[in-house]
Amino acid sequence: MTAFAPAASGEQIIVDAVSRLGLLPVMRTAIGAWWRRPRLPQPLPDSLRADFGLSSPPVIHYPSCPAEIRFHYR
Repeated sequence: MTAFAPAASGEQIIVDAVSRLGLLPVMRTAIGAWWRRPRLPQPLPDSLRADFGLSSPPVIHYPSCPAEIRFHYR
């Protein structure tokens, strides 16, 4: 019968990598992965949206904070 080791958490994996490789290589790898992360695509022009039969993009309105819950500073 084979015994399986419990799954390591993200923190344990990072601690193990830092102890084996050092802080700077781990940070360099993390920053490099963040830099190469997938970006959101640019909005499509209306003519291209029409060619694909897509509706116009939704307009997102962010509500303002009501006056009664705004912070008042003295």
